[in-house]
Amino acid sequence: MAPILYGIDISPPTRSVLLALKALDINYEYKQIDFYKGEHRTPEFLKLNPQHTIPTLVDDDAVIWDSHAIIAYLVEKYGKDGSLYPKDLVKRAQIDQRLHFDSGNIFPLVRRIVLGIKAHQKIIPECLDLAKEQYDFCEKFLEGNDWMCGSTMTIADISLFPTITSLAKLAPYDASSLVNLTNWIKRCETLPFAAVNKKGLDDIDVQLVRKLSSNKKLIIIDFSEASEMAPKLYGFDASPPTRAVLLTVKALGISIDYHKIDYMGNEHKSPEFIKMNPQHTLPTLTDEGSVIWDSHAIMVYLVEKYGKDDALYPKDHVQKAVINQRLHFDSGCVFATIRRAMMDMRKSKTVHPDTIELADVQYQFLDTFLDGIEWAAGNALTIADLSLISSITTLIKIVPHNPSYKNLVSWIERCEKLPFMDINRTGLHDVDAILTKICT
Repeated sequence: MAPILYGIDISPPTRSVLLALKALDINYEYKQIDFYKGEHRTPEFLKLNPQHTIPTLVDDDAVIWDSHAIIAYLVEKYGKDGSLYPKDLVKRAQIDQRLHFDSGNIFPLVRRIVLGIKAHQKIIPECLDLAKEQYDFCEKFLEGNDWMCGSTMTIADISLFPTITSLAKLAPYDASSLVNLTNWIKRCETLPFAAVNKKGLDDIDVQLVRKLSSNKKLIIIDFSEASEMAPKLYGFDASPPTRAVLLTVKALGISIDYHKIDYMGNEHKSPEFIKMNPQHTLPTLTDEGSVIWDSHAIMVYLVEKYGKDDALYPKDHVQKAVINQRLHFDSGCVFATIRRAMMDMRKSKTVHPDTIELADVQYQFLDTFLDGIEWAAGNALTIADLSLISSITTLIKIVPHNPSYKNLVSWIERCEKLPFMDINRTGLHDVDAILTKICT
């Protein structure tokens, strides 16, 4: 039976899955959801996907959501070779970083701009500044490369192409100042299946850009290597992603050299650090000359390279897809909410009611995910738990959760009993200190 994809053309994540299906030459059934009539919130759909997100894929008995988890699953199950998602650990980690860059940076920005257009018929200047930053990051990723992760196309390109081009529809950039990005988009547009993306972009034109244009004209944005015996991790304890990697290191029982970065002193923006990681994010890992960033990509890399078994990140395609969905739920929803709450605090010393509501949505989702299971992705501890526990407990420090979410409360208590959780508690103390400083 052919896989069934539930989605909507205007959605960049749906388009990325459609592109992957076309690239892999898979026969599939496409069921378009009437998003505006709430078909994704019907009891039937919620039974499939309690997070009620699209796209959602049904393949035999497996139900998988989050576009990044879906496209990785499709390549691993149906790919004739490994070219779109190579098994080389360093290359795969780099691709994973780009996927989380998409889910944690680009797509949340697209979503925020869309919500602003619908509510106020305008894009706030802060979003334009953020768009410029994301375009600049892409320009650096593409320096010396035809594709996002080197000389060949991968699922990183398939994922980012719909999102970047959607962002460019809403917050256009000056092509003359971003040559690498412009050439990459043109390269993607020559792919034999790129028409899938154009259909969705046309829908954005009709539903969003014209709404903006009727109000006012769109603004155009003018725009070390290291080799050590042990892996070296750059981070700081207050950072949930750093703690997630440290928890993984402890769970694996491996030795690393942990270099604490003076984040408040902008050490991560020094020329030396930017040369190593142009996105200047923490944590960043160096291992035998390879540089990997994004905590989720690092965690997968560490387990696959150093794990004595695959318990923390099973090789089973369906189990792996569920874990990947939880990792992208962390980067694209939970951590994105933390970042938004911290921005609120820095602006007004309080968290905006909309952000409080958004945090509660994340708590509800995770409580639902945990229904009938002990851990975030099943009945065994995986990196999904190690990633989410650091983010969720940080978010709770800023926006307390409702204790009626019994599954969530029990899961946190279960995580707290893990033998290496002192790492998380130390970081949470630092979060307390930062919040106190902001509020005084």
